[in-house]
Amino acid sequence: MSPKLEKLDATLGAIITNIDLANMDTASWAFVDEAFAKHAALVFPDQFLNENEQEIFSNHFGELELLRGPDGGAVVPISNVKPDGTISKKEEHVFK
Repeated sequence: MSPKLEKLDATLGAIITNIDLANMDTASWAFVDEAFAKHAALVFPDQFLNENEQEIFSNHFGELELLRGPDGGAVVPISNVKPDGTISKKEEHVFK
């Protein structure tokens, strides 16, 4: 599998497809590192990492800030989708 990059039609950013973030080899990491250095923001569609895989992927970019998720883990979910499935309004503050 060879990763593919599509530059976003914006000031910065790119989409990387044809990659498995849970099973990265040296060539895949080199591709991601180069894309990150060039485009600053990367989108990886259709990636469904479990907590451990997310932590491994994130640690590649540097030491993680020690936050605690709802279950005490190192991965903190960030979403605008509430537990009931509705979307938070901008005046609703999740973190205070």
